[in-house]
Amino acid sequence: MIAAAHRASLYDIIELPATDGAIALLNLRAQIDGLEPDVMRGYATIETRVGLIELITLRGLILGHIADYERAEVMAEQLVRDAATDGTVLVARARTRAVFHRFTDALDDVDRAERLSLDAEVINRERAIFQAVGRYDEGLAIREEAADRRASF
Repeated sequence: MIAAAHRASLYDIIELPATDGAIALLNLRAQIDGLEPDVMRGYATIETRVGLIELITLRGLILGHIADYERAEVMAEQLVRDAATDGTVLVARARTRAVFHRFTDALDDVDRAERLSLDAEVINRERAIFQAVGRYDEGLAIREEAADRRASF
């Protein structure tokens, strides 16, 4: 009897209120649809363009749409052509490159962003790619440094 009660407690999951998945996807689509007109007309800031790339990439991840990943990559490439001296656009492109396992290219972008004086914490988050290319010691050192700096890392 005690074992059965213990098993039941292990499998009891407290359900927290959450947005229905279909509604969340509709909200994501609405965010994308809201940003696209300004981006397409050339009125969007770099921050807005980076945000749109991230949202489209997220939708690609959630739905498994390669076309979204490809679209985000094309947008990131254009953004780098438009603002090559902004480290945030290089990070955006690095993320799209990592999606397609172009890790060396992604790390090159991260290095360029670092040379442009992008925040070290942002740079180190992107260097998580080190694990994907077998550079575990470097990745671990970055994580340990971040943990020392911020316990919530």
